[in-house]
Amino acid sequence: MTSLSIKEVKVTSVLIVTALLLSCSLFLGSQSAHAARNYTNCPETIYSMLFVDPPNPVYGKTYVKLANKIPDSNVTLYSQDENNQDKCAILGQSVANNQTWNSVTDVSQADHLIRIYADGPVKSADVYQSTVKLLVLPEPGLCESVDSECHIKYQGHSGVLKPILQTGATDMIAIYTVKPINSSTIKEVAYFSDGSYLYNDAKKQIGPVNRNYLADGKHTVVTEVTFTNGQKMLISQTIDMGKDYSGFTTVKSYYYKSHNRYLYIIATVVIFIIVSTLLWLTRTIHQKREFAKDHGIDHLKAAEITKEDPKDKIVVG
Repeated sequence: MTSLSIKEVKVTSVLIVTALLLSCSLFLGSQSAHAARNYTNCPETIYSMLFVDPPNPVYGKTYVKLANKIPDSNVTLYSQDENNQDKCAILGQSVANNQTWNSVTDVSQADHLIRIYADGPVKSADVYQSTVKLLVLPEPGLCESVDSECHIKYQGHSGVLKPILQTGATDMIAIYTVKPINSSTIKEVAYFSDGSYLYNDAKKQIGPVNRNYLADGKHTVVTEVTFTNGQKMLISQTIDMGKDYSGFTTVKSYYYKSHNRYLYIIATVVIFIIVSTLLWLTRTIHQKREFAKDHGIDHLKAAEITKEDPKDKIVVG
């Protein structure tokens, strides 16, 4: 019994020591991550800065862009300490513009950002629009490249992946995130030409553009792929249909784009009948005139018809 008790004591001691070591490592790891952000007193101008409370955890490669009409500015992002709202840490700094996404920081998944502040840009924008925009890529490699858009390849097609807005419409800082699409399925595939809707693919597959919908000339055709996770991929291409002087290509495109195609059929039949009737009448009148001219009938004049004078009548009896 004594030896058994010693074994139990040893096992218990090992478990306690292991638990203590794990707790210390987690605590130290948390403290190191916490300290790595170098929390200090928030700037005195913190309450005049732009801010946002992220509705969802923010972590990953982060890019910054300014709203339209905002001049290029140095942007500094701050994070507020979740345990002490008087403490802030600099997340990153970058020169931002309103055209391209510029890398500003890489937020660790262990970070818990309860409020993000931004200082630097002119604090003016259109009504109900954010001044600063943040693009967050939670997983590396989601975008092959990032400039003004997130460029990706999907099923051999190159396009741009539109991020999802996570914050409210009136927030000063807009946070966009990009989610993986390889695990999602296609919900809808729609085609647009020069900004106008053409048609939806019934099979929900990305295929070549049906050129029957296009009139003559050059067109910018966009294939909009909507995934089940709510994201959209845009595939843009330029298609030149050439010049059709007969107008057949344009008429055909109107027919295919029409939701009431039977009206075009009826209109085409009616127009054909009217044109055919007019041609028949014109031909008939022309043939009659030619016949009269060939037989000299057009030079003949009918004899004048005179009325009988009652005085010329002979009365008998």
